Amino acid sequence: MRNFALNKFANQSSTLNYKGFDWAADKAVDGNTNGWDADMYKTCSATAPDHKMHIWNVHLGFVVIVKRITIYGRVNKVPDQLSDFELYTDNEFHPRLTNLTSFRVQKPNNIHIFETNDHPANVISVVRRNTWILTLCEVTVEGECLDGFFSEYCNNTCGRCYNGDSCDKESGICPDGCDPGWSEMLCNVECFEGTYGHGCNKTCGNCLNGSKTCLKTNGHCIDGCKSGWQGDRCNKECEKGTYGSGCRYTCGFCLHGNETCSVVDGRCSMGCQEGWQGKNCQNECENGAYGSGCRYTCGQCLNGNETCSIVDGRCSMGCQEGWQGETCQNECENGTYGSGCRYTCGQCLNGNETCSVIDGRCSMGCQEGWQGETCQNECEKGTYGSGCSYTCGLCLNGNETCSVVDGRCSMGCQEGWQGETCQNDSSVYLIAKLSMEDITVIVGSVVGMCTGAVIISIIIIADLKKRNNDITDSEMVLNKISIRRETASTESPSNNTNTPSYYNVASLFIPRSGSLYTFIRY
Repeated sequence: MRNFALNKFANQSSTLNYKGFDWAADKAVDGNTNGWDADMYKTCSATAPDHKMHIWNVHLGFVVIVKRITIYGRVNKVPDQLSDFELYTDNEFHPRLTNLTSFRVQKPNNIHIFETNDHPANVISVVRRNTWILTLCEVTVEGECLDGFFSEYCNNTCGRCYNGDSCDKESGICPDGCDPGWSEMLCNVECFEGTYGHGCNKTCGNCLNGSKTCLKTNGHCIDGCKSGWQGDRCNKECEKGTYGSGCRYTCGFCLHGNETCSVVDGRCSMGCQEGWQGKNCQNECENGAYGSGCRYTCGQCLNGNETCSIVDGRCSMGCQEGWQGETCQNECENGTYGSGCRYTCGQCLNGNETCSVIDGRCSMGCQEGWQGETCQNECEKGTYGSGCSYTCGLCLNGNETCSVVDGRCSMGCQEGWQGETCQNDSSVYLIAKLSMEDITVIVGSVVGMCTGAVIISIIIIADLKKRNNDITDSEMVLNKISIRRETASTESPSNNTNTPSYYNVASLFIPRSGSLYTFIRY
C-alpha cells in the first residue's frame, strides 16, 4: 500500500526550536523513520513545551481509504513524549477536533500502528493534552484511492469498467475490461462512430440516419432502420414480400412474385403481374387496359371496357356485336355478324362482305330474290329481283312458279304470253320479231291492198248504184284476195333471198266478221 502522507503538507500547533534547529511539522512526513538522537532534529517534529494542547496535522490533499496509520516516536530515553496521545481522522481539518474518528493511546512506545478498517479521510491529526511536548519522528498513512479514482494523487477518474467495477487504483486499468461502448486500456475512450459493444469490436447496422444514431453500448438504432432493414440493430434484411424502413410495407404484384420486390423501395425489377402497373406494381389497371404493365387495350366487351379482365383481357359478359374471341378483339369474319359472330349474313348484293358485322345490314342492298335490311327474307310470291321490286309474269301455274331471282317461269307461260318471264304478249311479240325486209313487204302489201280496196270500193259503189247489189260481192272479192295470200304463204320459199315473203295479213288484222269498210275505217 502507498503512504499517502509522504511529503504532504503538515502543520502543528507550535514548533520547538532547539540549538538553532526547528523541529518542523513536515519532518514527520519526510519518509525517514530514524528516531535516534544524532538525527532527531533532522527527521523529527516537536511542539514547543509548556502548552496545554499540542496538535500535529497532515493534509493528504484528497480523501483516501485509510487502512493503516503508523506513528514513529523517539527511540532514545524519552519515548514518553509520544504517550497519552489521541489520533483523529477526518475528511477535513477541524481545529476543534469535533466529529472525528479517534484512537487514544496511553502506553508510551516509539511505534504505534493503527488499523482503521477502510476509513475515508483526508486529514490525520495527533493530539496530546496537558503534557509537556509532542514529538513525532514519522507518520505514515497507508491506504488506497476511493473507488472510481486512481493515480498517485487519486485525482484521475476510472474509465467505464465492465459492470461498474472499479479500476486498478494505481494503474487505472479495468480488471474485466470495459463496459460496452468504451475502449482502450483505461476504458475512457468512447467507441468511434459506427462501432459498439465490448471493446468497440462490433459494427453498427443500417440505422436510419447513419451510424451516429447507433447506440455505442448495444448497437440499437434509436431512429429506426434504413429502408430494407429491420431489428433493433437494423442488421436483418427484410424478408421476402416486405420492404421499406422496418420492413413494414408489403410488396406489390411483381411479375415473378414478391421475391423480386426491392427490399429498399419495393420496386419490381422484372415488371408487374398481369393487371397491375406502377413502379411497385400496386396500382390496378384502369378500365380499358389489362395485362403486364397494363400495356394492352381491352377489346370490344359487351358492356364496355369495364368488363374486361385486367389480368388477361377476357370479356366476362361476352362481346359487342361484330366481335368475337375471349378478348373480343377479333372482328367477325365475312359472312357472320352480331354478338359473338353467331349469326350468318343474308343474301347481300355483293356477297357477305357487304354485311355489317354489327347488325348484319346489307349496305349495298340484296341479291335478286331477297329483301329486308339483312336480306334474309325471300321475295314473297308474285315478286322477284333485287329488293323484290318486280312482279312475276303470267306463268303457267300462276305466280308461285316465278323464280324469285330472275322471274323466270319454270313451267312455261299462260296462253297468249311468251318469254322467260311470260310478260310478252304473243301478237306484239310476233310483230316485234319481224325484220325490216319483212316490214317493207307488209307495208307494200298493205298499201297495195288499200289501193285495190279503193278501186274495188269505187267499182262496188258504182255497181251498187247501178245494180243495187248488196255487199256480198265485196266479201267474195276479199275472200279471193285472202285465199290468194294464204296460198302464197304456204308455198316453200325459194333459195333466192330477194324473193318477197307473203303473210296472211288479213288473218292477223282483219276480223272474221265485218265488212272491209269497217276494217279500213279502224
